[in-house]
Amino acid sequence: MRHSDFRALFKLALLSSAIGATGSGLACGGVVDTRGGGGSSSSGGSSTSSTSSSGGSSSSSSSSSSSSSSSSSGSTSSSGSTSSSSGGGCATGNAPLVDTYCCPEGTSCPNVAFDDPKSPKKCTVDCQRLCDAVAPGASAFSCNWVDDNTLSYYCGACGIGRVAQGTPDCPLGESLGERLARQAYYERASVLAFEHLLAALRAHGADGRLVARAQKAAEDEARHARVFADLAALHGAAPMPLERATEEPTLFALALENATEGCVRETFGALVTLHQAANAESAEVRAAFAAIADDEAEHAALSWDLRAWFDEKLAPGERARVHQAHLRAVERARHDAAAPSDALGSALGLPAPARALHMLDTLMHALQQAA
Repeated sequence: MRHSDFRALFKLALLSSAIGATGSGLACGGVVDTRGGGGSSSSGGSSTSSTSSSGGSSSSSSSSSSSSSSSSSGSTSSSGSTSSSSGGGCATGNAPLVDTYCCPEGTSCPNVAFDDPKSPKKCTVDCQRLCDAVAPGASAFSCNWVDDNTLSYYCGACGIGRVAQGTPDCPLGESLGERLARQAYYERASVLAFEHLLAALRAHGADGRLVARAQKAAEDEARHARVFADLAALHGAAPMPLERATEEPTLFALALENATEGCVRETFGALVTLHQAANAESAEVRAAFAAIADDEAEHAALSWDLRAWFDEKLAPGERARVHQAHLRAVERARHDAAAPSDALGSALGLPAPARALHMLDTLMHALQQAA
């Protein structure tokens, strides 16, 4: 899709949420507060404001600052990141199948790793059970089969935007500076994700325009990381070092990442970034999000164009699994968008839960219509 198409869709979603989340239209002379849960009319009605852990929605990677986890400590998966021992952390990586991850017979598990029809697996894996084991307290975003005995997982609020598999968690932070440093950290994580993608596009003979766009996206994210690292430094904080994953992801793993991280988290994150550019409390934070908003819209457009490219490369069973993973990611994003946030989330311009959910639903519906 064209960059301009996404800008138009984002404007539609923002305007629609400003009206739809309040359940009323714009009165003549009225003003809608895009931060809160209601509008103020010419008669002087007040509006209240709360925030969401937007997310994909609830954290911040390539496009918006997180408002969902607490400090990180605790368990480490067999091939993944250190996970959070309290609710809302982020953990990604690979884990061998353990019987306790299986959905009990006769039980309906809402978030499962889908099987390839040509390669039946030992059981239906409940992604939440897996996440409970590797990242206690973190809700399951998605999990997928890597091979007959290994699963990849994304648990908790791993950020809005592309987060490469195996990226270690960055604690949420308890000050504005720490939140901005976390933003910088996940911007850096997105650089790695785009570098993995770029290598795969070149290796599999992708069109030169896709390669160039992925290259630019990696460069964009590096610049975004510097913007937020500099801003965090002004508030007395610095991003923690980012460890590069040693394993190169398979084409199928990158297709799953694009369907969930790119077409959901990053896409919604680009929309949230526009909201933050208009609604963050300080001019310097608004300016930082405004500086990256246009780039993030282009990254969202790239994700949806890549979806078509991956479809051409994957086997039918793999395409079906990617499609199911995308649907689960949308539902996970809806769950995260409805979660409450805190005063720091409000300072960063995150939308209120009702607004965030309406923004997400409006955007995803428009994308389905345009696809």
